[in-house]
Amino acid sequence: MNLKLLRSGIMRCLREAGVKKEAVDEVVLAGASCNIPAVRRVLLEFFQEQKFRCSIDPANLMSLSAQQYINNFYSTFKYPVAILEVLNLGLYSL
Repeated sequence: MNLKLLRSGIMRCLREAGVKKEAVDEVVLAGASCNIPAVRRVLLEFFQEQKFRCSIDPANLMSLSAQQYINNFYSTFKYPVAILEVLNLGLYSL
């Protein structure tokens, strides 16, 4: 992973949102890359005072978010939507 690219991505995100890093109260870690120590170090360097929250397993958070989006999007359809979850051991249907 390119940590320089990570830093520039954080700065671009804040700039496009019109938010200063001091205005961020907490940082929610999501995705499996949050378990990489170098990524956490970059985040700690950038957001020194903010709290980091990782109450949900970061690898599963993306899946949960996608499921929520799909449920909201397809709630207007009369046909059921099947959701598949990728696991370390394979696939299963919900």
